[in-house]
Amino acid sequence: MAAIITNLRSLNDAGVLASRKAATPSLAFRKLNLIYGFNGSGKSTLSRIFASLENGALDPKLPAGCSFEMTLDEGTTLGCPANPNGLERRLLVFNGDFQDKNLQWHAGRASPVFFIGEEQAEAAAELAAKELQLPALRREVVQKEAADTAAEKSLTKFKREQARAIAPRLHLGSRKYEAPHLLEDYTQWPKEELSLLSDSELAAAEDIRRQAAPMAAVRSPAFDADRIKRAQSFVTEICGQSLGQVSLDELKKYPEMLLGA
Repeated sequence: MAAIITNLRSLNDAGVLASRKAATPSLAFRKLNLIYGFNGSGKSTLSRIFASLENGALDPKLPAGCSFEMTLDEGTTLGCPANPNGLERRLLVFNGDFQDKNLQWHAGRASPVFFIGEEQAEAAAELAAKELQLPALRREVVQKEAADTAAEKSLTKFKREQARAIAPRLHLGSRKYEAPHLLEDYTQWPKEELSLLSDSELAAAEDIRRQAAPMAAVRSPAFDADRIKRAQSFVTEICGQSLGQVSLDELKKYPEMLLGA
């Protein structure tokens, strides 16, 4: 069960509130307490005493020399400046100071919006600063979108014109060559750089494309290696002989040539 504050045991230098000592009769706080009074009677000062235990330090709006002690129903004594810790996560004070610090009107709205909590108030301020940047950012977005649209139109025109220039040189007959075909070719080509064709090479390639049928296959020449070796041996042998020796050998081989002379 949560501890309950039962008494403001001692109090000193708390502005309009009277000083209290340990011998002063107990206030006998209950679970629910109603405290009322005229303006300036000390209600806010009393709430700041409770807020000091919520924050674990003397509230900055209390006099610098203020000191107090409170007792809990379990017998614990807490206070400032001595022993202010113990109720930071168990005590919440909602007073005018809390409202000034944490409840802020969000400007520029027809209906009021409150941001509760210091972190939320900081987030609201950051949001307001960001909203001031929105008009410039929207203009930048419009400019970027316009530039993107213009670039897309320029690319579309480039692909169409390039495909139109390439199509007649491919000699595709009744088939078409348009921008989507050009994009597909660019996509399928390898990433490495391609060498540029000279005008003569381009004309030769176009001549091949112009042909109705492919060129006849070129047959590789056939060589008889043995015949080449025999021919080489014969030539070598002939080159090693003199003209007289060759004539003499021929006469010996064909003696009838002398008879005919």
